[in-house]
Amino acid sequence: MAENQITEIISAYAAGCLDRENFIQFKEYYRKGGELPLRELGELQNTLALVPIILEIEKPRPALKSEIAKKLITLQDEIKEKIKEQKKKALEAEKLEEEKRIRKETEEAHFEQLTPTLGTREILEAKKISEVKEKERRRKKTAEEEIPSKKASSEERIHRKQTPTEESYYEGGEKSTHSKLPWILTITFFVIAIAIYFLFSGSVKNLQTKVQTQEKQIKKLQKDLALSKKMVTDYKELLQFLKEKEISVVELTGSEKYPKAMGRLLISFRSGDGILILENSPQLKEDEAYQLWLVTEGKSLSLDVLPQKNDKFYYYIFNIPTLPKKSIQLFRITNEPKEGSVLPLGQTLLFGKFVK
Repeated sequence: MAENQITEIISAYAAGCLDRENFIQFKEYYRKGGELPLRELGELQNTLALVPIILEIEKPRPALKSEIAKKLITLQDEIKEKIKEQKKKALEAEKLEEEKRIRKETEEAHFEQLTPTLGTREILEAKKISEVKEKERRRKKTAEEEIPSKKASSEERIHRKQTPTEESYYEGGEKSTHSKLPWILTITFFVIAIAIYFLFSGSVKNLQTKVQTQEKQIKKLQKDLALSKKMVTDYKELLQFLKEKEISVVELTGSEKYPKAMGRLLISFRSGDGILILENSPQLKEDEAYQLWLVTEGKSLSLDVLPQKNDKFYYYIFNIPTLPKKSIQLFRITNEPKEGSVLPLGQTLLFGKFVK
């Protein structure tokens, strides 16, 4: 295998981005006794281990929490005000409709009372006119006795023809006009009521749509706030650990059964703590857990029993024994019962050791 190719594969291996095909090729090369630049590999691993310390971690502004809270309170107040306005408009519309209904009933009752009154008055006036004309006719008849009875009868017929015509004018014309007014007012009222109903229903629908949109925005802001709190809580202990000055790194490789599994163990012998980072770790059964072992002088010491987590990608390890690096032969992770084991009885999932 060419020297440049080995260098590229070692760089990818140290960065944790070596694909399956190249990894298998690298293992075959190593098994067949190929030479490896271990010194260069160790330097690459140490350099990559310092990358998280060099990178600047973006933190949310301290005032973000109070700004989100103020925004939520403002949105709640706006929603309450809009609901009050909506109720107020609904009450005003009901009041207006009730006033129009009362006005209509009053006008109808007034017209019902007014129509017979007007008819009676005109009938009385027509009767008075008839009586006056009858008296005039009798006076003329008395004064002009010479006029033949034929002329008197003709005048009487003319008088009788004119009298009902005047009565029909007073009664028919006025009654037809007053009978049409209630129907016109009723139709006008219904047209106005329908227009008010459609306008009111349209404004209510618009308000409901705006309220639903603002409720979605509030839920989104609450979700973002919860995620921000969770991020600060989850990474607090990780950031605290990275402040340590001397951190040793152990690259963990998956066993033959789990070649895709990868991990990294960061150890501070000064504080006796460590961080275990796992990627593509094998799925465990409900009654199983990971157990981290330290192998020294042929003996396996349990460092911690770690349940499988879906919400975190790292584990905090406490009480790591202070031993010289040379005496530590291997680190490995096995699947054991939830309560843990005294000796490693499960399958080896990942393993690794300090690079010399």
